Amino acid sequence: MPSIWPAWATAQNPVFRYETGRWGRSRFRRLLQPALWSGAVFLFLIFVCLPATCAGLLLLAPPTTGLPATDSRLSDFFSAFVLFLAGSGVFSSLASGLLGLAATALAATLIAREREAQTWPLVRLTTLTPGQIVGGKLAAFLHILQNSMHLVAVWRGVTVAAAVGAGLLYLLLSYLGVPEAKSGLQAISATMPPDAGPALAGWGLVGLATVAFWLAEPYYVVIYNGIVGLAVSTFARTRRWAIALVFITQFTLGLAVYWPIQQMAALLPTVIVMLLYQINPKATIDPAVVTLPTIGLQYVVVIVLQVTVMAACLATTLYRAERLSD
Repeated sequence: MPSIWPAWATAQNPVFRYETGRWGRSRFRRLLQPALWSGAVFLFLIFVCLPATCAGLLLLAPPTTGLPATDSRLSDFFSAFVLFLAGSGVFSSLASGLLGLAATALAATLIAREREAQTWPLVRLTTLTPGQIVGGKLAAFLHILQNSMHLVAVWRGVTVAAAVGAGLLYLLLSYLGVPEAKSGLQAISATMPPDAGPALAGWGLVGLATVAFWLAEPYYVVIYNGIVGLAVSTFARTRRWAIALVFITQFTLGLAVYWPIQQMAALLPTVIVMLLYQINPKATIDPAVVTLPTIGLQYVVVIVLQVTVMAACLATTLYRAERLSD
């Protein structure tokens, strides 16, 4: 049947079948999977179960304020729920970091393992082109980690849905006239300046973009680390050296490329505002005009840089795969 994917990205690719079958029998999997699951369970206990336990104890504790019991319980419930959401968000972020480390280590062995076992010349003797070989290895790599990516993304989706549901419930309670919810909403409204509409709209757009990227980050992290690891794998003759080299490469990219350029992007809106004040000293500039571009520009610059690095790594991988002879 026709497929929307190219031939090298489907299970019909012999390299794809070879890599997935080998992964099921590898000692690396038997060491990596228990370590990842143990780390994930530990993070879950610390950042999700512990806040949930504290939330339960907080709700069971007697009211400490002079408010009526129902109002105090409502405040305690939302405070506990915010604590739980914060722990859930931290857990998913750390789980995504573990997934990125696993993806980096796994991708670094894809070609280095062939060179270490001296099977790369045999792979090149087949009728497959370098693009089909590299594509099959990359597709198998994504297939191996797909369940982990889905799990982290679904957890984040549940966290976002719970946060939105809690906010809507608070608004509904305020609309129904629950005293504490109504007074809390009025207190928030009182802190807003009369002309805060444009700033709130801007922050809302930044928030939506941040949430959308946060939900897609598990897939993005695996793809980025996989492509970088695959490129580094072509420069190493052993798996151990490939894993060491890829982490050195990631550290160098972060410290020497991403961080300086990100700091320059963060300072650029401030420099523009200073130039505007030099032109017109009496100008009045809303802080949101500086803050929003600063946050957005940092995100955009980092993503553009990482996409550029991925394109360069793919080109390097194809170039090296065509010329490797051992």
